[in-house]
Amino acid sequence: MQSDQINELMSALNRAQLAMVPAKKDSVNPFFHSKYADLSTVWDALYPFRAEGIVLTQSPQESPDGYIVLDTQMTH
Repeated sequence: MQSDQINELMSALNRAQLAMVPAKKDSVNPFFHSKYADLSTVWDALYPFRAEGIVLTQSPQESPDGYIVLDTQMTH
């Protein structure tokens, strides 16, 4: 489902993407000896979306045949 007009959403999405920086991989997984971006770092990296009023929600949905379906909604 999509709104008839999404020009404001697309403008906000463009501004947010231009302001984004990658989440820093500053945590270490001792089991795999690898670095990763922890949840707080990812949250900080997504600040431009929150600043533009963009909200994403995801919820699992029932699906036949054992598939996983994820319903994603973007709101502005």
